Amino acid sequence: MRSGALQGSRIKITVGSDNPNEPRPLTFSIHKNAACYHSLYFRAALRGSRFLEAQTGEFHLPDDSPEDFRRWVEWLYSCEKCKRGTVDFSRSHVHGCEVFPPSASWCKSFEMDLIFADRISL
Repeated sequence: MRSGALQGSRIKITVGSDNPNEPRPLTFSIHKNAACYHSLYFRAALRGSRFLEAQTGEFHLPDDSPEDFRRWVEWLYSCEKCKRGTVDFSRSHVHGCEVFPPSASWCKSFEMDLIFADRISL
């Protein structure tokens, strides 16, 4: 992620529907710069003032899975080697990951949900 992406204002994103037969919605607070850097969807919605989300800094994604979005947020804040797919997932990387502590196995087991990634133009 480019320098400065983890600075500045944050946006509020509520994911999931209020349908009692589905998982409860979750609300995330993420850096606006990071979301725009990695997603054409957020970049388009937040640049300028054409969309309400650009004015309020709030999104509601009722058709998306809170779990899929949580995984995307984990990916968003993961280390650059993990994002580029240039990691051999050896013990040395898991212990030397730029973001997660040595006990984390996230880098080794994470799989991006492709449908969700496509929705947000990743």
